[in-house]
Amino acid sequence: MARLAKNQQVTMQRKLRVYFERNQSASFASQETRVNIKTVCKYYKEWSELISKACELDFLSRQRQDREQILLSYDNQLGHLYDTLETINYETKKYDRKGKEIPRHLISHKLQTINLIGSINERKGAFQLQIPADESLRKTVEELTKKCQN
Repeated sequence: MARLAKNQQVTMQRKLRVYFERNQSASFASQETRVNIKTVCKYYKEWSELISKACELDFLSRQRQDREQILLSYDNQLGHLYDTLETINYETKKYDRKGKEIPRHLISHKLQTINLIGSINERKGAFQLQIPADESLRKTVEELTKKCQN
C-alpha cells in the first residue's frame, strides 16, 4: 500500500478516532472506513497506550504528592512538639535555677511530649520505608511478566 499524504493520514486518523472513542471494535471501524485492519489496530493500540500512560502518570503523580503531604504533616506535628518540649525545658530550668521543686505536671507533660515525638518519628519512619506505589506496581508487573513468559 502506498503511503498517504500527511493531510490524508490525518483525515483517516480523525475518522478512525471516532470509532475508537465510541469503543467500537477495530474490525467494525475497518469495515466502515475501508481502512486496512492492521492500520486500524495500529492506531487503536497507539491511542490505548497514550491513555494508559496518561492515567498512570496522573495516578503516580497523585501518589507522590500524597506521600509528600503526609510526610510534611508528620514534620509539622514534630515541629510543634519540639517547640512544646523547648517551652517545658525552659520552664523546668526556671524552677531549677530558683532551687524549687519542678511541678509534677511539667514532668508529666515533658514525658508525654517525648513519647509523642518518639511515636510520630516511628510512624514517619515506617511510612518512609513503605515501597511507593510506582515501585510496587513496577515490581508486580515484572513478576507477572516473568510468570507469563514461563
